[in-house]
Amino acid sequence: MLLNFLERVRDADDVPALYAQILSEKVRVSQRKPRSLVRSDLPPVSLDSLPSSILLSRGRMEVNFTTVTELAEAMFALARILESEGDEFCRAFEPHYRTLSVDGD
Repeated sequence: MLLNFLERVRDADDVPALYAQILSEKVRVSQRKPRSLVRSDLPPVSLDSLPSSILLSRGRMEVNFTTVTELAEAMFALARILESEGDEFCRAFEPHYRTLSVDGD
């Protein structure tokens, strides 16, 4: 497409007129359907399934990886754990985690 456009510009005597002509030409509409993103439901995971590449201690996390793909997989696993066991994760790893009593004390 770009090559065709540039060739037309090169051969044109009046580039502004050519541009106006191109704008008035019928634009070909793609018949391809756009892909849609569908969130697939994944089963919940527990803290026990934390990847060995993630080392956690209270207030600290270390991730060891060789490739960005390994890093992404570890972070995705951690996100799934936080989604399914967020409270347990907080109790285990937040530096100053404390539970509140029912009356807010």
